[in-house]
Amino acid sequence: MLISIALILLLGMFMGWLCKKIHLPGLTGMLLTGILLGPYVLNLIDSSLLNISSDLRRIALIIILARAGLSLDLKDLKKVGRPAVLMCFVPACLEMLGMVLLAPALLGISVLDAAIMGAVVGGRLSPVWQYLCGGCSLSRCSGSENAEAYGGRIRGVSQHSSVNSCRRIGG
Repeated sequence: MLISIALILLLGMFMGWLCKKIHLPGLTGMLLTGILLGPYVLNLIDSSLLNISSDLRRIALIIILARAGLSLDLKDLKKVGRPAVLMCFVPACLEMLGMVLLAPALLGISVLDAAIMGAVVGGRLSPVWQYLCGGCSLSRCSGSENAEAYGGRIRGVSQHSSVNSCRRIGG
């Protein structure tokens, strides 16, 4: 089991580094490592490790959520206030609710799995919705200072769409 863990960690870090070198996210290399070493391709992972994989995934989810929660800065959140709620929290909650209501019937998964999937989708789609709905027209922004007020959370979208769409809409 220790050899399997070492193999996963070492090859995962190497593949992550390799993917970064070719301008792909490092996580892509780590995912490829898991697929290659797993039971469906090379089958190099010890079966005892595969038996506890669901527990390991749960622990990883707890660590990821704890890190995300601890990285929130309340001062920054207070600074952006109402526009942040309108543009991020409300759409994310609606997306999560839609996933919880529709995914069990359409995909045949449990409500808990649908809620987790909704949290992932809801957390990632807010910048997309902002881009599609015309940037920051809800917040009546005046330009790049409002896009920067979001603390870089939507930096890729804000540089492209928010500033330009605010000028385009006249918000």
